[in-house]
Amino acid sequence: MSGNRSRQAWQLSRALTERANVDVRIEYHGARRDSYGGWHIQWCGGPVASDMRGHVAALAARYPLIAAAHLEYVRGYTDLDEAVALLLWLDANPHEIPFLSVWTAREALAECGYPEDADEVWQARGRALLALSPAGTVGASAVDVLRRHAGVGWGNALAWLDGLVSGDRRLKVVP
Repeated sequence: MSGNRSRQAWQLSRALTERANVDVRIEYHGARRDSYGGWHIQWCGGPVASDMRGHVAALAARYPLIAAAHLEYVRGYTDLDEAVALLLWLDANPHEIPFLSVWTAREALAECGYPEDADEVWQARGRALLALSPAGTVGASAVDVLRRHAGVGWGNALAWLDGLVSGDRRLKVVP
């Protein structure tokens, strides 16, 4: 193995890209007043951070110059990733619907790996949810409407989203 940290970081990023099936970048950031200095692993979508840590742990011995214990993990995501993760998480945890908020979406994303690989029906529902927000994000307005529909029953919320996907844009009264 090369004695150069930058080369080993590049090699580790390639190995992680193959292993996790997402583009993984490892970059060194010098310490600044407002940020952690050191090696940062960055990827978008794909595995949750704990799974990426597992991938790194499995490969760490091959890259001894990279201090695996001190890596900073930065998982990026698209708005669609966040919407799909929220819907999948609520589908698995319908008892959480009364507590649904924008922060729930962040929790869902942290627990849902590979939202970009979800079935097309979930992708379409995610796009429908994003369309409810003026900014096209999982914002308060979209979450509020989803919570009202889901409050009647999760199946009702899914049927409503499926109606939006199919073009049924009629307004419906929701308690």
